[in-house]
Amino acid sequence: MQNFLSAFQQKNIQEYEKLFADTIAHTRSFVFVPNQSAAVRYGAVFATWNKTFEVDYFRNMTGSTSASSAPQITITYPVQPVKYQSDSVVYTVDYTLFVPHSRAGITDQFAGRSELTMSPNKNNIWAIYRWIDYETKKDSSWSELKGLFSK
Repeated sequence: MQNFLSAFQQKNIQEYEKLFADTIAHTRSFVFVPNQSAAVRYGAVFATWNKTFEVDYFRNMTGSTSASSAPQITITYPVQPVKYQSDSVVYTVDYTLFVPHSRAGITDQFAGRSELTMSPNKNNIWAIYRWIDYETKKDSSWSELKGLFSK
């Protein structure tokens, strides 16, 4: 989780990419499940979402911020994972994001709840293979951020 926070706030695309599972180093492929309203609004975008799209959105988002500004993230999660499975762990986190981007007409604040499922890859490095996002405030979730910056 610390790597996740650091990569996001430092706008580090290479480290962000390492956070997500792929079939090269992992037995699973990354899956993102957007909240219901974003899934409807950005249906074509999320229909084929994978690790490549995840990295592309992040690149677009960080490219829309100035060199002197950085996105801010605050997450709240239990000290222990919410549930363990035979080969993975699931964290449920509440988040708030501030993304000081340059795109007109788009909010810079996002909030919601996400469920992140992780397991170790072939090199015993933990990777996120499933991310489910939930809306807690209308039209301001991480799904919305991803939809907006998918292009």
